[in-house]
Amino acid sequence: MSTMRSTDRAKVIAFGKALSRWLKTNKAYACLPDNCTWSAGGCWILARALKKYIGKEAKLETILSAGLQIPQHVVVRVGDVYLDGDGASSAWRLVQRWEKLEWMDVTDIVPFSKDLQRVGRSQGIPCAAGTVDRLVDEITKKFGRWE
Repeated sequence: MSTMRSTDRAKVIAFGKALSRWLKTNKAYACLPDNCTWSAGGCWILARALKKYIGKEAKLETILSAGLQIPQHVVVRVGDVYLDGDGASSAWRLVQRWEKLEWMDVTDIVPFSKDLQRVGRSQGIPCAAGTVDRLVDEITKKFGRWE
């Protein structure tokens, strides 16, 4: 896992808190397809948008549940901080949240490989490029450029 200066880590955590608040607004929800939320159908859109917004230091990762090689939730990792619709989390906190709220036996958080992306698409997880680009534009308008 890559290392990050404490100021960088603090910046990612602060961004995650602000992002979580903004994602609850009508402006943010307008970027999602109908019947999606940030944790049900919209997680991949958000993760791709965050990766594009943050740049090369952001890595797409996914949660896998016991016995299944099917993406259950897509997140972005920046150093040791995970970003999703609920903001910033450590790996431990992310797993705990998914095990409690989603009643899922989480086995791992792994890189979101091309193979897992194909599986995600086959399961109907939406992630249209135009939707991602629109969300990146809105995030940039709200938070400015990532530096």
